[in-house]
Amino acid sequence: MTSNIFLTSENLAFSMPLILICVVYAYFNLIPIKIGLTLLVVLAAFYKIQSDNKIKRAEKAMEEVVDDAMFNELAKEEEVKAVKSKKAAAKKQQKAEEALRQRLKKEKKVENQQKQQSKSSKKSSKDDDDDDDVDALLTFAKGSRTITKQQNKK
Repeated sequence: MTSNIFLTSENLAFSMPLILICVVYAYFNLIPIKIGLTLLVVLAAFYKIQSDNKIKRAEKAMEEVVDDAMFNELAKEEEVKAVKSKKAAAKKQQKAEEALRQRLKKEKKVENQQKQQSKSSKKSSKDDDDDDDVDALLTFAKGSRTITKQQNKK
Protein backbone atom coordinates (compact mmCIF):
# COMPACT_ATOMS: atom_id res chain seq x y z
CA MET A 1 0.00 0.00 0.00
CA THR A 2 2.86 2.30 -0.47
CA SER A 3 2.42 4.84 -3.20
CA ASN A 4 5.22 5.16 -5.68
CA ILE A 5 6.18 8.75 -6.31
CA PHE A 6 7.44 7.92 -9.80
CA LEU A 7 4.20 6.31 -11.11
CA THR A 8 1.75 9.16 -11.15
CA SER A 9 -0.76 10.19 -13.78
CA GLU A 10 1.26 13.35 -14.39
CA ASN A 11 4.46 11.42 -15.13
CA LEU A 12 2.49 9.05 -17.40
CA ALA A 13 1.07 12.01 -19.37
CA PHE A 14 4.54 13.48 -19.88
CA SER A 15 6.03 10.13 -20.91
CA MET A 16 3.28 9.16 -23.40
CA PRO A 17 4.94 10.66 -26.49
CA LEU A 18 8.14 8.73 -25.80
CA ILE A 19 6.23 5.49 -25.16
CA LEU A 20 4.27 5.97 -28.40
CA ILE A 21 7.44 6.50 -30.46
CA CYS A 22 8.99 3.37 -28.98
CA VAL A 23 5.87 1.26 -29.67
CA VAL A 24 5.64 2.44 -33.31
CA TYR A 25 9.37 1.76 -33.88
CA ALA A 26 9.08 -1.72 -32.38
CA TYR A 27 5.91 -2.46 -34.37
CA PHE A 28 7.46 -1.58 -37.74
CA ASN A 29 10.84 -3.11 -36.87
CA LEU A 30 9.56 -6.45 -35.58
CA ILE A 31 6.37 -7.02 -37.70
CA PRO A 32 6.61 -7.37 -41.50
CA ILE A 33 5.13 -4.45 -43.51
CA LYS A 34 2.53 -6.52 -45.39
CA ILE A 35 1.03 -7.90 -42.18
CA GLY A 36 1.50 -4.71 -40.15
CA LEU A 37 -0.18 -2.35 -42.66
CA THR A 38 -3.03 -4.80 -43.23
CA LEU A 39 -3.51 -5.09 -39.49
CA LEU A 40 -3.50 -1.27 -39.12
CA VAL A 41 -6.10 -0.89 -41.93
CA VAL A 42 -8.34 -3.55 -40.34
CA LEU A 43 -8.06 -1.89 -36.92
CA ALA A 44 -8.80 1.55 -38.41
CA ALA A 45 -11.86 0.16 -40.27
CA PHE A 46 -13.05 -1.60 -37.11
CA TYR A 47 -12.64 1.66 -35.12
CA LYS A 48 -14.52 3.62 -37.83
CA ILE A 49 -17.41 1.12 -37.86
CA GLN A 50 -17.65 1.20 -34.07
CA SER A 51 -17.68 5.00 -33.94
CA ASP A 52 -20.36 5.12 -36.67
CA ASN A 53 -22.47 2.62 -34.73
CA LYS A 54 -22.13 4.72 -31.57
CA ILE A 55 -23.23 7.81 -33.48
CA LYS A 56 -26.22 5.96 -34.98
CA ARG A 57 -27.25 4.63 -31.56
CA ALA A 58 -27.00 8.11 -30.11
CA GLU A 59 -29.11 9.51 -32.98
CA LYS A 60 -31.72 6.78 -32.49
CA ALA A 61 -31.81 7.47 -28.78
CA MET A 62 -32.21 11.18 -29.50
CA GLU A 63 -34.98 10.42 -32.01
CA GLU A 64 -36.75 8.28 -29.42
CA VAL A 65 -36.37 11.02 -26.84
CA VAL A 66 -37.57 13.60 -29.35
CA ASP A 67 -40.42 11.31 -30.43
CA ASP A 68 -41.39 10.77 -26.80
CA ALA A 69 -41.13 14.48 -26.14
CA MET A 70 -43.17 15.26 -29.24
CA PHE A 71 -45.72 12.60 -28.30
CA ASN A 72 -45.98 14.03 -24.79
CA GLU A 73 -46.26 17.54 -26.22
CA LEU A 74 -48.99 16.47 -28.63
CA ALA A 75 -50.80 14.66 -25.83
CA LYS A 76 -50.63 17.81 -23.69
CA GLU A 77 -51.91 19.91 -26.60
CA GLU A 78 -54.81 17.50 -27.09
CA GLU A 79 -55.59 17.63 -23.38
CA VAL A 80 -55.53 21.43 -23.50
CA LYS A 81 -57.85 21.38 -26.53
CA ALA A 82 -60.17 18.95 -24.77
CA VAL A 83 -60.25 21.14 -21.67
CA LYS A 84 -60.91 24.23 -23.80
CA SER A 85 -63.70 22.49 -25.67
CA LYS A 86 -65.22 21.33 -22.38
CA LYS A 87 -65.04 24.88 -21.05
CA ALA A 88 -66.60 26.21 -24.24
CA ALA A 89 -69.36 23.60 -24.04
CA ALA A 90 -69.94 24.47 -20.40
CA LYS A 91 -70.11 28.17 -21.26
CA LYS A 92 -72.50 27.45 -24.10
CA GLN A 93 -74.66 25.31 -21.81
CA GLN A 94 -74.60 28.03 -19.16
CA LYS A 95 -75.61 30.65 -21.73
CA ALA A 96 -78.45 28.42 -22.92
CA GLU A 97 -79.62 27.88 -19.35
CA GLU A 98 -79.39 31.62 -18.66
CA ALA A 99 -81.38 32.37 -21.81
CA LEU A 100 -83.98 29.80 -20.73
CA ARG A 101 -84.19 31.38 -17.28
CA GLN A 102 -84.59 34.82 -18.81
CA ARG A 103 -87.33 33.56 -21.14
CA LEU A 104 -89.15 31.84 -18.29
CA LYS A 105 -88.81 34.98 -16.20
CA LYS A 106 -90.31 37.06 -19.01
CA GLU A 107 -93.13 34.55 -19.50
CA LYS A 108 -93.91 34.63 -15.77
CA LYS A 109 -93.87 38.40 -15.86
CA VAL A 110 -96.27 38.43 -18.83
CA GLU A 111 -98.52 35.89 -17.07
CA ASN A 112 -98.55 37.99 -13.91
CA GLN A 113 -99.39 41.07 -15.93
CA GLN A 114 -102.19 39.20 -17.67
CA LYS A 115 -103.49 37.96 -14.33
CA GLN A 116 -103.40 41.48 -12.94
CA GLN A 117 -105.17 42.79 -16.03
CA SER A 118 -107.80 40.07 -15.80
CA LYS A 119 -108.27 40.78 -12.10
CA SER A 120 -108.59 44.49 -12.77
CA SER A 121 -110.98 43.81 -15.65
CA LYS A 122 -112.99 41.49 -13.40
CA LYS A 123 -113.07 44.21 -10.80
CA SER A 124 -114.14 46.75 -13.39
CA SER A 125 -116.78 44.37 -14.72
CA LYS A 126 -117.93 43.82 -11.16
CA ASP A 127 -117.97 47.56 -10.73
CA ASP A 128 -120.04 47.83 -13.91
CA ASP A 129 -122.37 45.17 -12.55
CA ASP A 130 -122.55 47.07 -9.29
CA ASP A 131 -123.35 50.24 -11.24
CA ASP A 132 -126.14 48.39 -13.05
CA ASP A 133 -127.47 47.18 -9.73
CA VAL A 134 -127.32 50.68 -8.31
CA ASP A 135 -129.15 52.05 -11.40
CA ALA A 136 -131.81 49.39 -11.01
CA LEU A 137 -132.27 50.25 -7.35
CA LEU A 138 -132.48 53.95 -8.13
CA THR A 139 -135.05 53.25 -10.78
CA PHE A 140 -137.03 51.18 -8.35
CA ALA A 141 -136.79 53.85 -5.69
CA LYS A 142 -137.81 56.66 -8.06
CA GLY A 143 -140.40 54.66 -9.73
CA SER A 144 -140.59 53.60 -13.30
CA ARG A 145 -143.19 56.28 -14.18
CA THR A 146 -140.72 59.03 -14.72
CA ILE A 147 -138.64 56.97 -17.09
CA THR A 148 -141.65 55.76 -19.05
CA LYS A 149 -143.03 59.29 -19.25
CA GLN A 150 -139.78 60.55 -20.67
CA GLN A 151 -139.70 57.76 -23.20
CA ASN A 152 -143.31 58.47 -24.28
CA LYS A 153 -142.64 62.15 -24.82
CA LYS A 154 -139.98 61.41 -27.25
